[in-house]
Amino acid sequence: MKAKKKQPISDAIKKIPYQRLFGNQFGLKYNSNYVEQLADEMYRWFTTKSVDSEGREQTRLWLRDFAISKGLNRQRISEYAKKNTYFSYVLELCKGIQESLLFKLGLTSKSAMPIFALKAVAGWRDYHEIKAEHIITTN
Repeated sequence: MKAKKKQPISDAIKKIPYQRLFGNQFGLKYNSNYVEQLADEMYRWFTTKSVDSEGREQTRLWLRDFAISKGLNRQRISEYAKKNTYFSYVLELCKGIQESLLFKLGLTSKSAMPIFALKAVAGWRDYHEIKAEHIITTN
């Protein structure tokens, strides 16, 4: 028998198409079953404590962490919320959980970070904005 001629490595690499790390996110088709399952996973993620490397319980606060763990970006989460009312409802519920946890953390922490986070994530402000169209002037 003749021994097979070995192909150069460069030829073997050319034959295997490159697979993206996150699949084809741009061609991802909207599937309401997947999106609703993702909403349930998001809720469970927010309501389940994790354990760090030292065995301490950690409260999950950041929606961004959940999205990253699923390989999703902010735009995709927003798209799902616009297209699926169930996802939108669960997203608002999770944001409420996040706001409540940050508020409780702010009451017990000496750090300003929970206050900063409430301003950035939940829209809290130190002042009341008065819009110009609401001001009545008299001459």
